[in-house]
Amino acid sequence: MKKIALLLALIAPSTFAAPVAMTLDNGLVANADYQLGKVDKPVVMVVHGFLSTYNYGTIQAIASDLTGKGYTVITPNLTLGINDRNEPVACDQAHKNTLADEGKELAQWATWLSKKGHQQLIMIGHSAGSSSILASLEHHPDNLSQIVLTALYDFDNWSETTLARDKKNAQKNLQAGKLDSYSVGFCRGNFLASSNAYLSYRHWDKTRILDTISRQKEPINVIMPGGDKRLEGGNREWLEQLNKSKAKLSVIKNADHFFSSEAEFDLTEAIDHALKTK
Repeated sequence: MKKIALLLALIAPSTFAAPVAMTLDNGLVANADYQLGKVDKPVVMVVHGFLSTYNYGTIQAIASDLTGKGYTVITPNLTLGINDRNEPVACDQAHKNTLADEGKELAQWATWLSKKGHQQLIMIGHSAGSSSILASLEHHPDNLSQIVLTALYDFDNWSETTLARDKKNAQKNLQAGKLDSYSVGFCRGNFLASSNAYLSYRHWDKTRILDTISRQKEPINVIMPGGDKRLEGGNREWLEQLNKSKAKLSVIKNADHFFSSEAEFDLTEAIDHALKTK
């Protein structure tokens, strides 16, 4: 039944039918897909992961399922400092955009939605998109009603030696404004970035994530992939920390980082449950 329900949502004719654009405070144009649903349901913003776009499979699966259930859904492309960006960005492309910039951008989309009459906003992020959402909370979107964070991690997924070396290089390059190559996310030593850009990701460590969750008054659900390689070894302690936090934690057994295959249906079901039981 889960497969049938998601298949019907994926082939719904309204899915991803309305591209929209907005000029940000910094002058860049940001774009999104925006699909109106039932007026009695909240609007849902679904945010993609690291260097990706809203066309990524995980984002499309979540958005399609929600539009099929009558939600208004917006899936923004974070500009990452690129005007009207609609393609993934390579690791070795120059990065000057910060995670704080991403948070401000999402907050501006929240304001855009508010002006459209959407006074109840649910934000759903996948992977680094979850961190972008947490960064947006510093701008206090006034229409925010619920947050769902999936595959939520910090950016310290490299060896202590690599992290220490990169941080030292970033601090050395800070005043000179020099670009250098770092290890961030899935970029292994080839994330070409300014010091500010690199350090902005490192700034969102586990302590800051948990502190931000603890201070949020709106309900927060965290959905984690139990089979994610990032949870191997001692990293499973992160699940324990999340479980002790203010967030409601659910773990999808055997799911990989992207909730592939059967786990995709489990993910959409877990999100549906979170939205109904906030």
